[in-house]
Amino acid sequence: MKIAVTTQCLFPDVRMIHYLVESCERQGIDLIPHGVGKVFAGWANTMYFHTLEAMREFLAEEYTHVLQVDGVDSIIICPLSEIIAKYVSYGAPPCLMSSDCEAYPPHLCTTFTGDMRWKYLNAGCFITEIQYYLELIEKLHALYPNEGNNQAWLVQQWPIDGMVLDHSCDVFQSMDHTVQYEISCGRLINTETGGRPCVLHFRGGYSSPENGRDDRMTPVVEQLYGN
Repeated sequence: MKIAVTTQCLFPDVRMIHYLVESCERQGIDLIPHGVGKVFAGWANTMYFHTLEAMREFLAEEYTHVLQVDGVDSIIICPLSEIIAKYVSYGAPPCLMSSDCEAYPPHLCTTFTGDMRWKYLNAGCFITEIQYYLELIEKLHALYPNEGNNQAWLVQQWPIDGMVLDHSCDVFQSMDHTVQYEISCGRLINTETGGRPCVLHFRGGYSSPENGRDDRMTPVVEQLYGN
């Protein structure tokens, strides 16, 4: 397995993803942003015209897998070796997708059932076999050409053969005000699931055009690493 760690960064430079960049540096992870200098034109556009382009380039460089995280509002808090080990513990599915406690878009999430709180799909962070994801997104883009959010593509097709959700938040943690957690020795622990997530994704809510979601991320980063 050769895995590329990447994120979309449709900004003039990487300033808006500084927390992610800094977190990868702490963990010795080689982050490869894509789309730098390009203009953001919606999530579906970003996925199809930028992320897939980057994946094709990774495939040509003999990468087999991609760890994709949202750039503005995510940090990685462990070495890549731990992420890979946990992915393998899930059975190394073609795609391990982050889960969420909130349904989005709500009216399309009727196929997500069960009593577990972290039962919904969140398309912001995932580990995938590159060829699998290229073929999947090409198909969904053709099926939903007028849908501007790629998460809605996946939700409408759920369940998807080969895609598994990280229900225990062992790899990905969608962060909102309802998450119950404690921090110990530079790690966040989800006290509901017992998961020690590797990627924290501060999804949803307002994102400043100047500072992204730094206002929500900074207190947690300071708890993890100090001022």
